[in-house]
Amino acid sequence: MCNSVRVKRSVSTWAAYGTLGLLGFWLNGLGTILAPLRADLGVDRSEVAFYPSLFAVALVLTGLTGERLVRAVGRRSTMALSVVGMAAGAGLLCVPNRWVTLAGALVLGIGCALTLQTVMVALAEEFPSLSGRANSEANGLASLMAILVPWLVGGSMALGLGWRLGYLAVPLVAAVFVILALARSGRPDAATAASPLAAGGEHQPMIWRWVVLVFAVSAEFCCLLWAADAFTAWHHLSTAAAATCLSAFLVGMAVGRVVLSARTSAHPVRVVIWRQVALAAVGFGLFWAAPWWPVSVAGLLVIGLGISVIYPVGVSHAIAAWPDRPDAAASRTLFASGVAIAGAPYLLARLADVADIRQAYLVVPVVLALLALTAPLADPRRPSPA
Repeated sequence: MCNSVRVKRSVSTWAAYGTLGLLGFWLNGLGTILAPLRADLGVDRSEVAFYPSLFAVALVLTGLTGERLVRAVGRRSTMALSVVGMAAGAGLLCVPNRWVTLAGALVLGIGCALTLQTVMVALAEEFPSLSGRANSEANGLASLMAILVPWLVGGSMALGLGWRLGYLAVPLVAAVFVILALARSGRPDAATAASPLAAGGEHQPMIWRWVVLVFAVSAEFCCLLWAADAFTAWHHLSTAAAATCLSAFLVGMAVGRVVLSARTSAHPVRVVIWRQVALAAVGFGLFWAAPWWPVSVAGLLVIGLGISVIYPVGVSHAIAAWPDRPDAAASRTLFASGVAIAGAPYLLARLADVADIRQAYLVVPVVLALLALTAPLADPRRPSPA
């Protein structure tokens, strides 16, 4: 994880990575299944956009209560609950009834929120001097899992088996192994002991680090949730083909988090954000303006590369703000993600319904510009976490 330090990954590390990998599959899979789910339910775009909004509500609620849950039952048990919650929510989303699928979005959101509440802090405590790199590596694995979704869902639909098989089968098997790894983990199941992060620094302001996360997640989910719809509208691709094209964004995210994360520790957070926003802006120009779908796909891949490391670096930067209260800091990052997912992607969907999705997608460069403007406020002079 560090160029000069070889880190030994324990069973606990792989359990945390696996838990975040399941989140990567099922959460990013929302962007793939929204179009076929909308067709199954016979609703318009803004109505199905309510599913990510319910997911966002779950993030906000868990952000307000997650710290107390971890203190009550322990981090490892909370992580196991998160796996069960994600599996249950994904299963409910696949039931052909609108009210059940709405409940599924909420349950999936709670499971994902508990994952984010626990995994980032667990890795930060296991690798206190390399938290940004550890989180980028874990998020890289999550992005690699996410790449499977369009291919599995699109392939399942192309074979006439329906999207549900592609969305459920592989991660449910993986979930069993993650639960077994958590059971074998030697990590103490108590969250009341003093955090090793507390010895590493002073209490810092959170507000602008929180705002950066809101903008970063907003840009990511605008692409994740509606890029497949954009390919259908702009290039007249089939639903299955558009879902497969979405994998370009996920590939960019995975490659960025695996390859670019090694360079994040060498620069201040604001510089990392500026560099990645510039790359994402170039990709957006290709994605939005290209008259041919292969060029648009290439642009989406570049957007993924640009956005890729902003979230994991931002989360590490936010958790480092409160070294004496890492679980509370993690809860604030959940709240930021919830606000972001409930905001910009829903606004994009509403604009797409009243105008068209090409005009609506101009929300993304606005969010990227705001992200670049707020970066120096979140990190006036400090280097990024390693």
